[in-house]
Amino acid sequence: MTTNSSGVHSHSGSGPGLMPVLVIGALIGMLFTGDILTADLSALALAFCWGSVISFLSLQWIDLTGQSLSLIANPLPLDTELADRGSLHERMARLARGPIHHRLRNLLSTWVQGWDPRTVIDLASYQSSRARRTIVSEVVFMFILVVVANVLGGLDRIAIAAIAVLGLTLAARQALNGGIDAYVESHVLARLPANLPHTSMTAAELAAALGGSIENSFKKYIPQPADMTQAIRHGIEEANLQFTGQIKTLHDALLQNQTVIVQTWANAAKTTTHELRDVEKALATVVSDLTGGLHTNAEKMQHIMTHHTQEIQKVFAEVGSQLKHNNVDGAAQLQTALKTHVDLFSQNNGAWAKQLQSVLGEHVSTLDTATKALVGQLDQIASLSKNIEQVLHVQEAVDSAVRDVATTEEFRKTLETLRKHIEESDNLLREVTKPRTIRLVETEEEILQS
Repeated sequence: MTTNSSGVHSHSGSGPGLMPVLVIGALIGMLFTGDILTADLSALALAFCWGSVISFLSLQWIDLTGQSLSLIANPLPLDTELADRGSLHERMARLARGPIHHRLRNLLSTWVQGWDPRTVIDLASYQSSRARRTIVSEVVFMFILVVVANVLGGLDRIAIAAIAVLGLTLAARQALNGGIDAYVESHVLARLPANLPHTSMTAAELAAALGGSIENSFKKYIPQPADMTQAIRHGIEEANLQFTGQIKTLHDALLQNQTVIVQTWANAAKTTTHELRDVEKALATVVSDLTGGLHTNAEKMQHIMTHHTQEIQKVFAEVGSQLKHNNVDGAAQLQTALKTHVDLFSQNNGAWAKQLQSVLGEHVSTLDTATKALVGQLDQIASLSKNIEQVLHVQEAVDSAVRDVATTEEFRKTLETLRKHIEESDNLLREVTKPRTIRLVETEEEILQS
């Protein structure tokens, strides 16, 4: 294809371009962030993404409005004589400055410089395909920024709304490009002379060539509905998998904490049972020792009393016998025997008192030690009882937290949000997958005029 590349303007007709969008988006992100020197890197990236998307949508719709008004103003009326190349110079000078006017000026300049209609048609097809390719690439780039912002910020509804607005912007831009192509076809290409030097093209061939070029560019640079549907479905599935994974992680954490608390409570109860059994054995040992000691002391006291009674009876028997055989010395012997008995009784009584005091002292010491051990065990039992009560309170708190999570309004709203997200995604898929058809109609009058 031979084209006049020197007359092609840098403006593609698809909007202001990415550089102004990114600059304005960075400024908007700075307004959202505040102090950029102390802000987190993820917060800066999130603000830049949303600022760029807002800047792109705003500038696109401003440009769409301006180009629509320019197209309505009819910059190249039908009464313009295209065959007179000299008069076209004056007409080109009166054209305003805008994307549509640039396209018309480039086409007319190519025609005025002496190129054939085939070259003008090729240039028009190139302008159309470049405009469509540029807007598609820009929308795809904005879609990537929306996905990144959603991953960083987790704003699902805003991301879905932004994707919907991007799709609407793409559709509006494509509709405007289709209107511009139809305007160029009807006001420039279809009105070129049928027979020119170095060419034998007719109006029918001209329309067929333009229609084929537009159809090819549409097929090459416009995303197919199946591909776009698959991309959107993949994004929705990834969002659903991420949301499901977060819910599963929360549920596993709650179950794990509940299992740990139940296991701790079971271990504490088992330990308390063993310690209570040890206390019971210690108390049984102390009672057995006290019973055995008291029984032994009673036997000792009974033996001592029986021994002293027998000695006293023996002494009185000897005294009576002596009184019977010897009345003369009875009083002296009786006094001596009584004195001996009293001394013996005093000695035995002192030994018995010391022995009884020693035995009772040992039992008092043993009882005091057992009492202290019992008090210590009871204090430990009270401490274990408090620990068990705390474990039970923690378990009740965990159960209450699980019930609250399952019955809270936020959990229900999350499920409702997911359902609405899926419904809106389905609606978007249905809108995107609707078939689109471009028809080129040429009337008999236009064929005769050309």
